[in-house]
Amino acid sequence: MIEEEGTDDKWLLWNFGEMPVNYQIGLESEDPNFPEKQNTLIEIFGGQEEYEEWWEVSQNLRFEIAYELNNYDWSGIIPTSDDFVIYSSWEAIDVINGDLTRSIPKNKYELLESMGLI
Repeated sequence: MIEEEGTDDKWLLWNFGEMPVNYQIGLESEDPNFPEKQNTLIEIFGGQEEYEEWWEVSQNLRFEIAYELNNYDWSGIIPTSDDFVIYSSWEAIDVINGDLTRSIPKNKYELLESMGLI
């Protein structure tokens, strides 16, 4: 995305739906049972009727998981760079106003910021 669009439009840079498809994989292709697991999680969080409630709980869970995964050293498993991060994304992500801070530890966040990526 940086090569194609630059770093000025932070929403475009961080919006997963804008990434070239050659970098995307669906969880369904890795785990055929993913849709069933996702539905179970929704049921645990209150079901479809209380969308706002289970959305907030599931979003908080994704933030926590991403934050913990960013504390893991991935270099022994996959090729990474200093600016490699995992984050919880959604269609209304607001990078400029801090929506990444709950997914990315402060030291990595500051590095990305110093590189003009946030």
